[in-house]
Amino acid sequence: MEKAFLMTLKAVRKMEDETGDFELTVPASLVQKGALYYIQFEDQNEDGTSTTTLKVGEDRITMLRFGGLETQLIFEPGSQNTGFYRMPFGNLSISVTTQQMDVALTADGGTLALDYLMEVGGMPPIRNRMDITLRRMTDGVI
Repeated sequence: MEKAFLMTLKAVRKMEDETGDFELTVPASLVQKGALYYIQFEDQNEDGTSTTTLKVGEDRITMLRFGGLETQLIFEPGSQNTGFYRMPFGNLSISVTTQQMDVALTADGGTLALDYLMEVGGMPPIRNRMDITLRRMTDGVI
């Protein structure tokens, strides 16, 4: 059964001497199917509206993003996976090495934390930290 949540995503990106951060708070849905949780949300970006689905397991998170910006990334602790960003001018191959992944989800919400390195086209690796919190909404109110 799909439930309404408020999701806060906080991201920090560090490349060499530059650091950037980003925060997004949006409505989200959370569905449990067996041992997996599916989190889905929409966000606006310069290329339009994107719908992101996070397929969350104990040892693996898959991110699928469709719309203005399309992405497929797989996060597994201690593993390097190749994903992509599909952009108007073509696809970018991305290598993701997950340093740490913490999942504390239940049907009532919870948290996810990812710490990973991202490499794109021979550029220096970018260190990323993503923290997600899901809080249940009742009648549209937290």
